[in-house]
Amino acid sequence: MKFKLSSLIILILYSAICFGGKDPLSVRLPTIQPIPGANVQWIGQQMAMNGLPTSIQAFSVGRSLSWVMQYYRDIWKAKGFGSIIEGKNGEYTTLGYKKDENYFSVQAKEYEGGVEGTLVVSSVPGGFESNKESKFPIMNGSQVVSKLEAMDNGVRSETLTITNTQSADGNARFYRSNLKRNGWIATGFNEPNGFERLLSFQKDKQAAQITIKSNILALPGKTMILINWIK
Repeated sequence: MKFKLSSLIILILYSAICFGGKDPLSVRLPTIQPIPGANVQWIGQQMAMNGLPTSIQAFSVGRSLSWVMQYYRDIWKAKGFGSIIEGKNGEYTTLGYKKDENYFSVQAKEYEGGVEGTLVVSSVPGGFESNKESKFPIMNGSQVVSKLEAMDNGVRSETLTITNTQSADGNARFYRSNLKRNGWIATGFNEPNGFERLLSFQKDKQAAQITIKSNILALPGKTMILINWIK
């Protein structure tokens, strides 16, 4: 089952409500019951989007979209979960509801052979605040669009989505120079085309992969930087 990171970020942002205080990765969230017989895999049990505790399961099932949505309407209403919020998020159909300190949502779309989507649980206001700050070097004038934190087998990671108006080359020069000054060792560089740069670095047990893309139709005049930092 394939799932693009860009789609993941959009889906989490749809569910997010702003929050702050303790480590969001220490929060244990409840889960949404998968459809019996569905192919389910964890994207992340311990995650935080812009400081918001979040857990996400991806699923696929050989049913129609209308069947999947009705399945969750029925079981949530049977459990007395109150008002269910329905909507659209691009190509995804969404269902959601708030219970106690959490927001639960199902986000799905049809594909050849069935339906695929995500089961997302996130905290609601009360102890957490929106936080996009990072200790990773960021070029002046950049905007942090999102910060996705995760814990996997005791290893913390942080994925930053950043935009600015500098060229792909200008951004690549900044990261090569800045990270070298801070003790990072360059372990890879690739230039697939004139608008994309791929860089990788190592520092002790830390690793960083940086993807830089300019000339993006959805971001005219801007360059997007995706940083995956394993701490």
